[in-house]
Amino acid sequence: MTDPRILAAFAQLPHLTSLPPDLLQRVAEGSRVVKLRSGEVLFSQGEEARGFFVVAKGSIRVFRTTPDGREQTLHHIHAGHSFAEAALLSIGRFPAHA
Repeated sequence: MTDPRILAAFAQLPHLTSLPPDLLQRVAEGSRVVKLRSGEVLFSQGEEARGFFVVAKGSIRVFRTTPDGREQTLHHIHAGHSFAEAALLSIGRFPAHA
């Protein structure tokens, strides 16, 4: 059974609203809610991309580690926004940490 929070989050994303309801339902069935604590890593740079993400509450920082070990923030993703679609659909690996 699909978590209703997932369908509600997907319904707010402009790039998913044009999907036929049966396809949206299939995407939602393959999705799950993940709760993270502050500072917890969702995925690491170079990992295989197995999905995209929607921030339901709070925000997540997307960053890279420079060759000298410093962290370079690329984006802050806030509630109601999705990310990592490009990694999933084209690159195949996450190009940054989140």
